[in-house]
Amino acid sequence: MQKDLESFVKARVPENPVELTETIKAQLSEAFSGIFKINSESAITREKGYYGTCYAMPSAKVKAGLSIDREILILISTFEDQQTRTIQTARDVIDESEGRLDSSTFIVIHRDPRGNNKLKKWGREQGLAVLPIFYEGTLPTGDAVLQTLAHELYSFDIFDVTGPVADDLQFYGRREEARDLAKKLQTGQIRSCFGIRKIGKTSVLHRVVNEVRERYDCTTFLIDA
Repeated sequence: MQKDLESFVKARVPENPVELTETIKAQLSEAFSGIFKINSESAITREKGYYGTCYAMPSAKVKAGLSIDREILILISTFEDQQTRTIQTARDVIDESEGRLDSSTFIVIHRDPRGNNKLKKWGREQGLAVLPIFYEGTLPTGDAVLQTLAHELYSFDIFDVTGPVADDLQFYGRREEARDLAKKLQTGQIRSCFGIRKIGKTSVLHRVVNEVRERYDCTTFLIDA
C-alpha cells in the first residue's frame, strides 16, 4: 500500500523543470490563499538552473509574525539536491527588485528531502532567513502553511554559528579572559582550553591570537587540526 502511494505521488510530479515549476505556481494561489497574495509570477534561468519566482504580499498576521512590511520572494527550485546557488539566486532576485522585496526573508519551495536544513544554514551564513517548503506533489494549505513556516523559522539552533565570532557584539563576556591568556602566553606560560562543543573555544583562541599580535612583539602560529 505504501509503495503504491509513493508511486502515485511520484507519477503526479512532472520531471521537466519548466513543467514542474508551472505546476507549482498553479497551486500557489489556492494553497496560500488568505496568507499570501501572489502579485506577480515569472521564471528565470541562472547558472544552468531554471527557477520560478513569485512576489507575494503577506497577510497582516504573517507580516506581524515575520516582522516584514514588503512583498516577500517565493523562489521555486526543482533540483532534487539543493546547492548554495539557490541562495545566491534568491539574493540576486531580491537585489534586482530595487527595494520592492523584503531583503532579509524569503521562501524556497524545493524537492530536496534534506534541503530544509541546508537552505536555512546557507541563508544564515549570508544573513538571510530562509523559509523552506519541501514539495512532494502538493503544497501545504491554510493553517498548515503557517505551521510549516513557524516551525522552520523558530526550530533552528541559536548556537549554530558558522565559525568563530570576533566582534564585540558577539564576543560577549570573554574579552578580559582572552587578554589574560595573552599575557600569560607572553610570559612563557603554557595554557590549554577545554570545553564542550559550541561553547566558544575557537572564538577565544582567535581572540587571544589577535591580542598577542596587536599588543606584543612576537610571532604566532595558529594550526587548525
